[in-house]
Order: sequence, then structure tokens, then C-alpha cells
Amino acid sequence: MTAVATTSWAQFSKGTFLIGGTSNFSIGFDTEKSKSGNSTTTDGKTTSFSLEPAAGYFFMDNLAVGAGINLSTSTFKADGSGNKSISSSTLFTPFVRYYFDKFYAQGGFQVGSQKTEFKVNSTTTTFKDGVTGWSLAGGYALLLNESVALEPQIGYRSVTFKDKDSDNRDITSGLFIRMGVFVYLAR
Repeated sequence: MTAVATTSWAQFSKGTFLIGGTSNFSIGFDTEKSKSGNSTTTDGKTTSFSLEPAAGYFFMDNLAVGAGINLSTSTFKADGSGNKSISSSTLFTPFVRYYFDKFYAQGGFQVGSQKTEFKVNSTTTTFKDGVTGWSLAGGYALLLNESVALEPQIGYRSVTFKDKDSDNRDITSGLFIRMGVFVYLAR
């Protein structure tokens, strides 16, 4: 038992590199009920994918500082009409993470851009947004061996999308749950 505790503790020591990332893939069916008599309409389907490779460095025992790149895309297809919207974004995501044994707390922010195209009939409208945000999260490093960990994480984030051509802003915030895989490489 002591060997396991010593091995896992050493993974978060000064001079260790943290390399890995998180991914998300989901297909959803959004239903919006509009009453016109007795009929109910289905709005459409959304497919989204995001990948966030990240790397960090332990500047002191249990404290890692790093950054990632969040690449994401989302497509919404309206039922029956052929209308759709496609969004893609690229975000720079610096973070600070502190470990309490195998549990950790993480804070970070995001900065980048998003492009959204709306295709209605034969007309395409494009919007470009600047994106800023922050997040606070907690997680657990479930070590599979001496260097590789699965890392479930739960947190809260707030993201602001600012239209580059106007003063319009949209703010999205809420809870998130995600899973990552990270490798700890000691020097």
C-alpha cells in the first residue's frame, strides 16, 4: 500500500510534465413544442464535437500551470426544411491546477474566436464573434498506471460571445462534466 501511495504522489512533483486533453462528442434531438391546434413540431438535430489537447508543467509540488487549444464544431439541422447552422471555434485555454493527493481544483480562462454560418434556403449569413470566458472545476486523477490517468471533471463556466460587427453580446454559463486522459512525465 505504501508503494502505491508513494508512486501516485510522485506523479505531481516539481518538474513533471502534464500532457493530454479532453474530448466531447454528442448528438442531441432538440424538441421545441409549438402549439397550433393539436400539432407539435420538432425543431431539429444538433451534432457537436470538441477536442482540447493540453500541456502543463509542475512548477512546484502539486501545482501545474499550462494551456490548451479548444477546437470545436457544432451543426444544427432543422427538420424538413434543409436549413442549418454551422459553428466552429478556436480558443486558447490557459489553466492553473492544484492537487490535493489525487483530487484537484482547476481555474482557467478562454480567449479566441467563433464563426457561425446560417443557411436558410439558398441564403448564407455569416457571423464572427470574439470569445472570452472563465471556468472553475474540480476533478480526480484516476491513475491507470504510474504515468497515465483518466480524469473526470465537474465545474462551472461562463463564456461571452461578442459580435465583431456590433455591440451584441451573448453570455452562456452553467455546469459541465467532462472526461480527460492525461500522461504525467517526470524529468
